[in-house]
Amino acid sequence: MITLFKETQRFTQWYLWLILIIIGCMPFYTIFIRIKNQIFLKNPIKELWVLLFSLLIFLLIFLFCQLKLVTVIDEKEIRIIFKPFTTRVIKWSDGYQLKLLIMVLLVVGV
Repeated sequence: MITLFKETQRFTQWYLWLILIIIGCMPFYTIFIRIKNQIFLKNPIKELWVLLFSLLIFLLIFLFCQLKLVTVIDEKEIRIIFKPFTTRVIKWSDGYQLKLLIMVLLVVGV
């Protein structure tokens, strides 16, 4: 199969990463202030929530690092791979799905 077109997209917007990094640093700032004021571990439930929040933020940052959209067009099919979630294959012979895809692309403005 000869690949006619291949495109890879990732989240590379600097402002998106800036927001994620700022939100990711918030739990460390909270822990630092609590240690500085010597109130760390006086209320373990609060520290547990801070640690769970920081774990959630780091999982979100990891997810954004892993997200990748790959579109491959060849002679037989169109492959749309959205890692780590899904893979979609549309054959050129599937006229209905192809028309739907073209309509979506025209609406989106590609």
